[in-house]
Amino acid sequence: MKYSIKRQMMTVFVGLILFMIVVFMIVNGSFLEKYYISNKKSEFIKAYTMVQEGVENGTIDSETPEKDLGRFTEKNNISIAVIDSEYNVVYTNVREKQMMVVQLFGYLYDKNHQEVLEKTDSYDICKSVDPQNNTEYLTMWGNFDNGDIFIMRSPLESIRSAVTIFNRFIGVVGGCVILVSVLLAWYFSKRITEPIMELATLSQKMADLDFDAKYKPNKRQNEVDELGEHMNMLSATLETTISELKSANNELKKDIE
Repeated sequence: MKYSIKRQMMTVFVGLILFMIVVFMIVNGSFLEKYYISNKKSEFIKAYTMVQEGVENGTIDSETPEKDLGRFTEKNNISIAVIDSEYNVVYTNVREKQMMVVQLFGYLYDKNHQEVLEKTDSYDICKSVDPQNNTEYLTMWGNFDNGDIFIMRSPLESIRSAVTIFNRFIGVVGGCVILVSVLLAWYFSKRITEPIMELATLSQKMADLDFDAKYKPNKRQNEVDELGEHMNMLSATLETTISELKSANNELKKDIE
């Protein structure tokens, strides 16, 4: 049958799941980076507050604040460098201090290409490309009240790689889900269409005046089984009515003769 219920159910199941997978991948690729940047900006501001407190209290180079700040920046993949007014590195959590200093001065003298995302009197948050490794970073730089300047940055390539890997994973999982959904759709549509086909056969036999065929309902009855029982009643009623009509017709013939 060209437009069978089974085929329509399988098409709807697979189409709906495929649509959801495609939408999810599009949303993931379009908005995950924006969400990541928004979340990373909050982490930058929190790190800025921690550094600012250390600078103001003169404890930025003490053991306890460094441990708390170090754990936070390591957890969130943030590189930091703080430089005093004499261009001495006060605090950093990276080995390549010179690279961070060079990039900071690039921002100070407007030598770095940057896309500013947020700007205040104390700091700027922007997207920029490091010319030394051609990697795009989310960067925060600015100054403290005592004249110290700072730079924080976190690579954006990690989130893009994560998006790519996640989309591949969704593709693989989606393929498996589609395969399982095809099998489930075939199984459940078969359970639905078999009783309907049985009723169709029964109605055809009733049309041929064969009233011996009966519908056998399942133990767990549903709407189709209820319809089948009503067709059994209709078959019995038709058989009785037709039998009575035949008898009445025969009696009428005898009376005529």
